[in-house]
Amino acid sequence: MPLLSLAAGVLPDHSAVTLIENAAAAGFDAAGVWYDADTWTDTTTEQVCQALQQHQLFALDIEPVWFHPGEDSNSHQHLVEVAKAIKARNILCVSTEPELIDTQRRFEQLCQKVAGTDINVTLEFLALSSIKTLDQA
Repeated sequence: MPLLSLAAGVLPDHSAVTLIENAAAAGFDAAGVWYDADTWTDTTTEQVCQALQQHQLFALDIEPVWFHPGEDSNSHQHLVEVAKAIKARNILCVSTEPELIDTQRRFEQLCQKVAGTDINVTLEFLALSSIKTLDQA
């Protein structure tokens, strides 16, 4: 049976909990979770975990890890910790690093941060990013 997940960006003006509630109401199996470093708190993590459990859904992914030139390699550590706490299956990342080698390095570092877990790291290719095609990814 195919797996259906409501993408995090579908309800951009709503909280992760609201998205999860809507995913459950619509019959989805999973939901994507949008992480905002400026507003996410421990309470948010608890509420997301409760909503997922209450509605018997799982977090298919959490996003975005956005690789920006010159940023600290630990800048996404809190998102990684949240991904572990909510048991997200994937972390979605995008890069605006101008050099492919820098994206590769950052991707490898992120993969190392989730080593030993069931979390996959996925590099998205987007026209507005440095990685524009499947071949580049």
